[in-house]
Amino acid sequence: MGFMGLVGLVTSCTSEEVEVPKESRSVPVELKSYSAWYQENVGTRAWTPPTGFSVFEENNDQSIGVNFTQDTKDPIFGYFFKSAGKWRFKVISPTDISEEDAIKAEDYYLYGYTPHTTGISCTVTDKADGKAKFSEGAKLTIQNLPSVTAHDVCVLVGAKNGSSTDNDGGLQLGNFKYHAELMGDKAEADKHNYVFLLFDHLYAALSIEMRVHSSYNALRTIKLKKLSLKTSADGVETNEYTDIEITLTNRTDGLTPIDKDAEDNDKITFTQKGDPISDGEIFSSTKGETLGTDITTHQGHFMPLGITTLELTSTYDVYDKNVTPQHPDGNLIRQNCTATNKLVLKDLFSGQSATGRGQRYIVEMTIHPTYLYMLSEPDLDNPTVKVE
Repeated sequence: MGFMGLVGLVTSCTSEEVEVPKESRSVPVELKSYSAWYQENVGTRAWTPPTGFSVFEENNDQSIGVNFTQDTKDPIFGYFFKSAGKWRFKVISPTDISEEDAIKAEDYYLYGYTPHTTGISCTVTDKADGKAKFSEGAKLTIQNLPSVTAHDVCVLVGAKNGSSTDNDGGLQLGNFKYHAELMGDKAEADKHNYVFLLFDHLYAALSIEMRVHSSYNALRTIKLKKLSLKTSADGVETNEYTDIEITLTNRTDGLTPIDKDAEDNDKITFTQKGDPISDGEIFSSTKGETLGTDITTHQGHFMPLGITTLELTSTYDVYDKNVTPQHPDGNLIRQNCTATNKLVLKDLFSGQSATGRGQRYIVEMTIHPTYLYMLSEPDLDNPTVKVE
């Protein structure tokens, strides 16, 4: 017996990728996911998602950790993953149950997050730290999330079954109720199991719009190999991992399910752990990505609590323009050149002293020669990266 339908979501994981289970041990699924719009900070479908949400294109195949809960019963925890072009579900706990037997043709309340990667764990209780009233809401604890990542860290804020990929069946923000259908030989021929999911951002995003100055681009070719990000809060460096606790209320009025505290702040707790971040990689390319005068965009995501400073390190190779059949990119002049830029939030974004959840910070950066007006050959080979 199985369930659902997803079409959807992740940039595939690299070193953090979950183990793909053998096909015989998992249930095929389909799925469609939608994420909240970012609030921007600048330094044809048959169904329209709820206001403020759009198709989760950015992370098109990203694995999803999900808890199938029912009142008074232990949750079934596992993850959706995409393999050979199909979505599947793998049960993590309880360990003594198969995917085929885990989900019945019954109502569930789904609580989860994305991405699910190796090393991340999740526990869920009802709001009273028990399991009697999952229909009213849940307290979700996600552990060992990387504090800086190339992936968009989100919490599930709505779920629904539907009859086709273009029919959400009434997907609504704050409503976690999902009805599973039978699959396999016992399923009716016209029955399909589609899961529709809404996600809201838990992290902030840094969008780097990088280009090469036109005068320099005429003389040298730049290949970007890596972008690394470190963050700090009032001089205190962020640690490598973060645990997050979110309190959610199941509701049918279309409002956010994330609870508020007495000061009207989201009831989301970020707890730092591990050593300070040594290398928060948000982009890498072994051969290097050729940059030009047109903007190339790369986006990273980071734990947002109180962050006041972002430190971005760019690694790139420098080539001359002497292109030959033996050297189609030109001659490699300087390898693994690095430039580090410290981005102080209050200096770049008016009125903001610290980053916020669900905010995207857009920074344009231009690679220049070391000296724009007094150039020598060594200057050309050691360019700088400037924040515009």
